[in-house]
Amino acid sequence: TTTTTTTTTTTTKTSTSTKTTTTQTTTKATSTSTSTKSVSVASTTTTKTTVTTTTATTKATSTTKVSAASCAAIGCNVFRATDPCHCDKSCVTYGDCCVDYSTLCAASTSTSSMTSTSTTTSTTRTTTTMTTTKATTTTTTTTKATTRPPSTVTIPWGIATLDTFPTTVTVNVGDTVLWVWSDAALHTVTGGANGVQDSRGIASGFLIGLGSTYTWVASAPGTWPYFCIAHPYLAGTIIVNSPATQATTSTATTTTTTTTTT
Repeated sequence: TTTTTTTTTTTTKTSTSTKTTTTQTTTKATSTSTSTKSVSVASTTTTKTTVTTTTATTKATSTTKVSAASCAAIGCNVFRATDPCHCDKSCVTYGDCCVDYSTLCAASTSTSSMTSTSTTTSTTRTTTTMTTTKATTTTTTTTKATTRPPSTVTIPWGIATLDTFPTTVTVNVGDTVLWVWSDAALHTVTGGANGVQDSRGIASGFLIGLGSTYTWVASAPGTWPYFCIAHPYLAGTIIVNSPATQATTSTATTTTTTTTTT
C-alpha cells in the first residue's frame, strides 16, 4: 500500500496600499470697496419782501362804567326783586325807579347794553388845484435876396487926366459906365487891347470936344479892355461881376400860452 500524502501549502499575500489624500483649501478674499460720493447741494433761499400798506381808521370808543344800581346795569324793562331799584314801567307806579330810568328807559322797550360805544368817522376830502402854464414861442426868420439897383460909374477920358483916371473899374451887370472927355482933343472909346479892336460892343466912334460923353451898359460878366484909337496909350479895363444881391431878413415871433387847471 502506497500512501501518498499531498501537502498543500497556501500562501496568502496581503498587500496593503495606503492612499494619502491631500485636501487643499483655497480661500479667496474678496475686497469690497465702498465708494461714497458726496454731493453738495447749494441751497438758495429767496426772501420775498412784501410791503403792505395799511390804512388805519381810528375809532374813538368811550366806555362808561356804570353802577350796578342803574338801568344801564340792570337793563330796561327788566324786573328782579333782588335789585335795589327797578327799570320796568311799573317802577314809575311804585316809585322805585333807578336814577337813570327816565334817561335810558322811559321811552325804550329794549334792553340797554352796559357799554356804550361811540364811533366817530372823519373824512377829509382834499382838492388839489394844479395850474400848468405852457408858453410856446415860435420865431420865423425870412431872408429875401434883392438885387442892388444899377449904378453909374464915371471915367474922365482924355490926355489931360491920363495920370489920374482909374485904369481898372469894377461894376456889376446892369451898371452904366460913363466916359466924359476931359480935354478938347479927338478921342474914341474902343473895345480891345494893344491897339487891336474887338467886336464886343464898346465903340464910341470919334468924338471931339471938352465935355463930350459916351455911355456903355454892362450886359454880361467878364473883363472888358478898351483904348483910344487916336492915342493907344490911353487905355483901361472894366471888370463886370454878376448882379449883387442884398439879403433882407425879417423876423416874426409868435407866443402861445396854454393854461390847464385841475
